[in-house]
Amino acid sequence: MSLIHRYQSNGYNIVLDINSGCIHLVDEVTYEVLPYLEEGMEAAAIAEKLGDRFKKEDVETSVTECKKLQEQGMLFTKDIYENIIDEFTKNRQTVVKALCLHIAHDCNLACRYCFAEEGEYHGRRALMTYEVGKKALDFLIANSGTRRNLEVDFFGGEPLMNWQVVKDLVAYGREQEKLHDKHFRFTVTTNGVLLNDDIQEFINKEMDNVVLSLDGRKEINDQMRPFRNGKGSYERIAHFIHTIQEKTNVKIQYEATYTQLHIDHNYSHEDISKFMDQTFGIEGVVVNDQELSLQLLLDLWNSIDLEYLKRTELKYLPKDFWLLLHAIVHNTSTNICPVIDQYLAVSTDGTIYACHTINGIKECKLGSIDGYNVYNHPELYKPFDHEIDFRSNEKCEKCWAQRLCGGCTVHRFFNHKINQFEAYPNEDFCKITLLCIEQILLIIASIRKDPQLWSLLIQKMNN
Repeated sequence: MSLIHRYQSNGYNIVLDINSGCIHLVDEVTYEVLPYLEEGMEAAAIAEKLGDRFKKEDVETSVTECKKLQEQGMLFTKDIYENIIDEFTKNRQTVVKALCLHIAHDCNLACRYCFAEEGEYHGRRALMTYEVGKKALDFLIANSGTRRNLEVDFFGGEPLMNWQVVKDLVAYGREQEKLHDKHFRFTVTTNGVLLNDDIQEFINKEMDNVVLSLDGRKEINDQMRPFRNGKGSYERIAHFIHTIQEKTNVKIQYEATYTQLHIDHNYSHEDISKFMDQTFGIEGVVVNDQELSLQLLLDLWNSIDLEYLKRTELKYLPKDFWLLLHAIVHNTSTNICPVIDQYLAVSTDGTIYACHTINGIKECKLGSIDGYNVYNHPELYKPFDHEIDFRSNEKCEKCWAQRLCGGCTVHRFFNHKINQFEAYPNEDFCKITLLCIEQILLIIASIRKDPQLWSLLIQKMNN
């Protein structure tokens, strides 16, 4: 596998040193010299190869500069952690650190795009009992190893429709913290249409975070996120946000779903982010409806040019930009969601699934929290017995973007036709993702060439 990735875009010759994360903008001579240099050819041989295009002294100068970068660990860098990571992966103990607790398979909204079928998840409406939720927390503690900080997200459907059980489970979790030297971080993911003094006070006291669904301005949100009687939900959600902001210290984040309706109204990802910032002062993510073409994801990144960067002062760049930049700056990998390995979803009846998005699909059951499951009898749940490594499979290991390709495991590896994770990522998703990463690298390079934007980027990173 090559140690560099080269490509040309918008007049730039861009070279990524894969293992150090260094991004180089090079001239045409160096762009052509690099493949020969990686093969081990010396300057004289390279100059002869490229003699019909470049002067010998230009090639020799390029080779000298490249070797300096190599000595500084910025070019043709070896992967010094490869064997260590392999050994660590084989020998480490698998622990669970987070549960998505499906506290309610019921919802008071009828969102047009809901993957959970209005909260029912391919089944019937149901609420989790306190007994099942208690066993789920016990399961998390028992399988968390020496990890102290644990995460529980109360999810639905709409979790506030089963509010008393939420309160009781938080109380039980606080009791168990003292007994097992653990700390629970509780989050609630809600549509924001149910609120009273009790909910507001309890959220302030016990919740670390609130994740709220809102799709932008009123006329679009009310079409996409109506009540079951067809009435819009925007006013109730806005009231929820303002009340939590005014009466609690809890951070609110949003998740907006970008749909064909937004496209029809010429309403962009940026428009949603700007609306949420200017109207409510909150941050979050905008995700594309699964019915939309993958090409739209690439179109989003292609639309971000220097004019956009200057106009927005880097304020509304998608979250993936900052995640990838962080990985490059700190020479780490972007995170791929650790389903099965560290993160699990528990359904209302105690059935375990790898992810909340595939809850209710019978082929995806990983057992039960109080019976046979993927942790105590992994041989019964192939290919969910940790044999699938979502980064170290053969295809990913040979890919230049291995360390920069993170995010949703289901999007990348789950085959909805057979309802099963596969050992290799989805080919169409891979193609689009690689093009998106190249575009993000181009954006970083463009910012680097502009002193004002570069200074602003450094400032934002330091903050």
